Amino acid sequence: MNLSEVAKLVGLAIANYPNMQDKEMRPTAKLWQMMLSDVSYEVGEKALAKVLTTARFFPTIAEIREAIAEIEDEEFPNLSGGEAWARVMYILNDYGLCRYSEAEDFYNAKSKLSIAELKTLQAVGGFIALAESENIDVLRGQYMKIYENIAKREREDAMIPDFIKALPGKGSLKVIEGGKD
Repeated sequence: MNLSEVAKLVGLAIANYPNMQDKEMRPTAKLWQMMLSDVSYEVGEKALAKVLTTARFFPTIAEIREAIAEIEDEEFPNLSGGEAWARVMYILNDYGLCRYSEAEDFYNAKSKLSIAELKTLQAVGGFIALAESENIDVLRGQYMKIYENIAKREREDAMIPDFIKALPGKGSLKVIEGGKD
């Protein structure tokens, strides 16, 4: 998002919070532009609208990034470990225990899973391990625990702007000075 698009979003947020209308908002706009530069205006607008419906105070970057992560992850919503296990078992049963090793079916099945589900599936040995397990209850418990940890990390990672992910080591951010362009 560029600065003029972010200024529109800041304007929308200010309209929702009358006590902010007399404040100098250029530093806020610059911060939002830096922290939302990897987001399209349309997604940013949806995320801000979502935040404004529940936030009692002026939106923070964390609230907006969290809403962005939820919007961008609509295909694979946040699931509990049990829900993720049920999805994987449904897919395994849908493709049949006899066909789990067929490359095309395996590819099609994988396309129906989230990144967290795929990473968890890989961690427990894949569809083959599930299909051939003699102690599925133990595998289910392991899958659920691993999934919840991986999904939490994926959600946290989705909230971090791309430019911060690209910083080498412990990169520093420029300090935004109030009121200066």
